[in-house]
Amino acid sequence: MTRSRYTAGGALATALLLTPALLLGASPATAAETDAPISVGADGSVATDPAYDGPQITEIRVINEQKYLEIYWDRYVDEIEAVSPLNITLTNGDESIALTPKPASGRTDTIFFDQNNKQMAATDANSMERLPDDLHLASIAYTGTIDTSEPLTLTVTGSAIVDEQGRQAKDAVYTGVPRLDYYTQSLTTETGIVVKANARVAPETLTLAAEQVDVELAKTETGIAQQMADFGCSLAVYASRENAYLIPEHRGGYDPEMYDVEGYGGSTYNNCVSSISERNVLRTRGNADAFLNTSYPNENILIHEFGHAVRLVGIETMDDTTLSDEFYAAYENAYLTGLWPNTYAISNSDEFFATLSTIWFNVMAEKPDWSDGVRSPINTRAELKEYDPTSYAFFEKIYPADLTLPAPWDEPAPDEYHGDYTELPAQEPRVSATNVEFGSDLFRISTQTVSGDFQIDRFAGDANHPDRDICVWFTWGDGVWSIDYDNGLYTISASDGSGVLSAISDTEVRYAGIEADATDSAQKWRLSPDTSTPDAPFDGQLINEANGRALTLSDRAATGVSLTLGPAEEGTRWMLEDTTRTEAQGTAAYIAPVTVTLMSGAPGAEAEPAATRATGVQAAAAAQDAVTIDVAQQGFTLPDIADVFGADWSRDGFEFSGWSLAGSDSILPADWTIPEGSTAVALTAVWERAEVTPPTEDPDDPGVDDDADDQGTAPGEASDAADSLPVTGADISGAVAAALLALVLGTALLTWRRRSRERQ
Repeated sequence: MTRSRYTAGGALATALLLTPALLLGASPATAAETDAPISVGADGSVATDPAYDGPQITEIRVINEQKYLEIYWDRYVDEIEAVSPLNITLTNGDESIALTPKPASGRTDTIFFDQNNKQMAATDANSMERLPDDLHLASIAYTGTIDTSEPLTLTVTGSAIVDEQGRQAKDAVYTGVPRLDYYTQSLTTETGIVVKANARVAPETLTLAAEQVDVELAKTETGIAQQMADFGCSLAVYASRENAYLIPEHRGGYDPEMYDVEGYGGSTYNNCVSSISERNVLRTRGNADAFLNTSYPNENILIHEFGHAVRLVGIETMDDTTLSDEFYAAYENAYLTGLWPNTYAISNSDEFFATLSTIWFNVMAEKPDWSDGVRSPINTRAELKEYDPTSYAFFEKIYPADLTLPAPWDEPAPDEYHGDYTELPAQEPRVSATNVEFGSDLFRISTQTVSGDFQIDRFAGDANHPDRDICVWFTWGDGVWSIDYDNGLYTISASDGSGVLSAISDTEVRYAGIEADATDSAQKWRLSPDTSTPDAPFDGQLINEANGRALTLSDRAATGVSLTLGPAEEGTRWMLEDTTRTEAQGTAAYIAPVTVTLMSGAPGAEAEPAATRATGVQAAAAAQDAVTIDVAQQGFTLPDIADVFGADWSRDGFEFSGWSLAGSDSILPADWTIPEGSTAVALTAVWERAEVTPPTEDPDDPGVDDDADDQGTAPGEASDAADSLPVTGADISGAVAAALLALVLGTALLTWRRRSRERQ
């Protein structure tokens, strides 16, 4: 499996760490007054006081491989206080080094490694249970740069740090803290890969691991081994009683809920370091100490985890993309034809490569059928050739077929089961988020691909575009974005307040350091539903309000690929997962983008007039009779007609009464919401004839004719005009014509009568 990188988070609530002394009824020992500064040895060792019965520090160092301060204790101590920057101060000359505090929950960069760690013991994973009983390590991450020309000094407020009996440590100052390598032994394989470990690992284990690496990379003509060597790829071996998270390159973002694995894969994002447990290298089985036994006696984890580096570094960094393209085609073929159903392999392209690597070397465990969710009956090279010939053809190009792994892995995994079964991958269940709280909920912005789901991460991870500060990563953890929503537009901010996702040009986006500005359209995004994916109701293009261009992957979906802006019709399909609601609802919960067409319903207008697309519910030209907008199903409310077509838009003699669904006469209630599962709705404005109120007359107005009522409609009489349509230009023209006709006829009649009298 690949290792999710960095991102701090994770700690046990203080309430769980009740002072042991109080529970035991013991009185805490009083710490001695601060003694003279204690000099730290060049090897990091610290002399202890045999006369003092409280907890003592035995070793201090800052390691070179990653930014960690390591403080070793002689026993378990309060795991929160022992890593708190309130009690630990590191200075570099006159400058203080910023230490990273351990957060209250979730992932963390700062942690106390101890088999008695209370937080870990409270989880199902309990990933520190196997640690040796003499390891009590406060690993504290730091930021910034250390000036090697200035000394390092550690100040410890020991009175705040107690052991399980409540005995306090000493307040002390430690001078001359050294910078040391975590790895104390290493060798280089024939294929140029460094294999390294600390002193707890037996030297012969490194030799055996190196031999396995050389078999995996034996086909040097591919250029893969040389590419990995050029990138400085290495394999870190950790002792059987250690866990993978002690490896400095895999220590960041420690997840308390993550189980005790036997290795992690290397990539360009962890300095190309893969890791492997000594117990799997040795294939230890049947030892009386269960912690020394591998959990995978028939599965070579080194081949699997180092296989990640083979692909992500050895293949994906090549200028020539031939091998990369061929592998992706093999994975896509397997995915789309239903091969490897219900297995870890088909979950994403990375695990497909790593799992089939172990199958190639006949060191993969099997299951009797296809229901396991991880393994299958296909676990040998011969079965691979028969079951998935396309993938076999690819791996035949990069791996040797005439070499066997060294003992004890020369004995292949048992092969008792066989099968030929296909089934298209089941889609992860997704539901519409309910009770969404824009502005406070956390969101994951992800895209679904054949290679798996990838999320937008706050990380400058694209080596080809180091100036870009966001990229995609396999989905992991919780959401890292906060979203505000208004009038069909989204403002996407980093959840830690470090910036707002913005278009800085027609091709580039950034977030870091950009302050929120409600008037800046470059910070506004519209999620336009993707009509080409009817079976995926939650995806759509994120289109920038300022330039109308869509947020797009700069390359084929893969970990570390950065983002750019492109034509809206070519935009990547994104989904907005409300991870706060996911936790509450128990199923991945998403914002549902919906296209809403609002029609004026004007008399004489077409039943379905052509709609003009707008970026939100906003005033349209008075001549328009329809407008189309993209909204969030969870954030849409029925608008006022003036908000859509403008304050001066009206229909003489009629009043706006509300909205109805197109084709329906029923007016929707004011609290109507878009039905769940809808991707498009059409609403028509409903109009009713306005009541005509006679003008109020002022009796004192000399311009008012008291006899006027006698010449018009008498009070109380019904007026036809009240129920008539509004007076139009045609009505006025007709009245004038009628009056002229009456005048002509009247004149003719009078002339006829006059002549009649003259004849008489």
